[in-house]
Amino acid sequence: MSPDTYVVTSNADDGSTGTLRAAIMYANANPGTTISFDSMLTGATITLTSELPLILGDQTIIDGSGAPDLTISGNDKFRVFFVGDTTDAVSATIENLTISHALAKGGNGGSGAIGGGGGAGLGGGIFVSSHASLAISGLVLSHDAATGGNGGGLGAAEVGGGGGMGGNGGAGAVGPLFGAAGGGGGFGVGADGGNGSHTGGNGQSGQFTNGAAGGKARNGSGTGGASGGGAPVAVISSPAEPLVAVVSVAVTATG
Repeated sequence: MSPDTYVVTSNADDGSTGTLRAAIMYANANPGTTISFDSMLTGATITLTSELPLILGDQTIIDGSGAPDLTISGNDKFRVFFVGDTTDAVSATIENLTISHALAKGGNGGSGAIGGGGGAGLGGGIFVSSHASLAISGLVLSHDAATGGNGGGLGAAEVGGGGGMGGNGGAGAVGPLFGAAGGGGGFGVGADGGNGSHTGGNGQSGQFTNGAAGGKARNGSGTGGASGGGAPVAVISSPAEPLVAVVSVAVTATG
């Protein structure tokens, strides 16, 4: 295997040597890599068990011509390819293969007095970021879909977090003094916003965010979590007045 070529020899999706997942990781560390496929994969299907890594290696080429009728399936759960991120300029080429049963689904909104809005479904089989460019040739797209997330239902006194690009919004909650809004959903399947709580709930890690996902829910002091999430107003909850908005005011001490 030369420094600029990686041959995929397995239709498994466990990240081991010879898999497409491993090939993309290799290409990300070695810009200019061509990912090709061994002829033993002719007519084979690679079925994803989670989202593939972002394609971040500039000038990456994924070429299925060595294995005619090769299919990459999103398993009706995952987007197949995501090219680029929010910072790096990436150019890539994907050619001579089939992308099937890919699903780009926006996260569902969290429940609350006002349910969070569902996230947009973006990309279908392939999403290309605004910092990236993609050339395609000889692609077949079959049974792929992009669907928005569901809006959050009615629940506790505070606002539900909005769905993200894959991650679900967290649910709002009633605290002993302040309500706690759910954190917004993050980037990637599983990047769910934290549920509201007095101390603030942590968001869940997603495929792409590795632990920084979704942000925290707004905590009892009314401060948003380190990675976002939470609503702009807190709520005092009491038996008599369960939904009273508190407007922040600046107080200057003199003496």
